[in-house]
Amino acid sequence: LKIDRSFVIGMLESEDSYKIVKAIMSLASNLSMATIAEGVEELAQAERLKALGCDIAQGYYFARPMTADIAENLIKNGDPKGRIKAC
Repeated sequence: LKIDRSFVIGMLESEDSYKIVKAIMSLASNLSMATIAEGVEELAQAERLKALGCDIAQGYYFARPMTADIAENLIKNGDPKGRIKAC
C-alpha cells in the first residue's frame, strides 16, 4: 500500500498524520502487503518510517529525479551516501 506524501510530510508535526501512517501500515500488514512511503525529504521521516516497519520509501532524501542511466549505475555500484539500497 502506498502512503501518500502528505501524510509522510505531516507525520512529524501532526499526531493525526502519524496515526494515519500507522493505520495504513497496520492494514498492509494484516493484508500481507508491502508498504511504500512517498515524499520522504528528511532523515527524521526516514527513521520514523523505518521504526514503524515501512518496507520501501522514496523521495528527495534519497535522490532527486534522475535518468535511467544514472539510476542503473546507482543500482549496480551502490550509493556513495548509503541511502539507496536495491531491493
